[in-house]
Amino acid sequence: MARARAVPSESARMTAEQSLAGADPRDPRASMICGDPKALPALLIAAGERDVLDGDAIRMAERQTQANIRSEFRSPPDSRRSFPALASATPETVAAIARMADCMNAKVDQ
Repeated sequence: MARARAVPSESARMTAEQSLAGADPRDPRASMICGDPKALPALLIAAGERDVLDGDAIRMAERQTQANIRSEFRSPPDSRRSFPALASATPETVAAIARMADCMNAKVDQ
């Protein structure tokens, strides 16, 4: 079953074209998913289930796992794009921000 998106595909395509300004979308500087996952540190990847980039986030987490790079993927049900930016508006955002803090504190403590 396909997930319902908060942003229509056509709007996402137009935004990507404007942002890229003619650059190759497969260039790793435009999309981390096209780069070498071994060049990245461990990642906490958070994407709302209704986020237009949810599929990219899933693929990025899969690439990190295949490259044996520690990563964590979170996709709260029915969440929209940039849901952590909502601060304390929902239980999902509170949990996402707390998890981000835990990841950063663990890295600092190493």
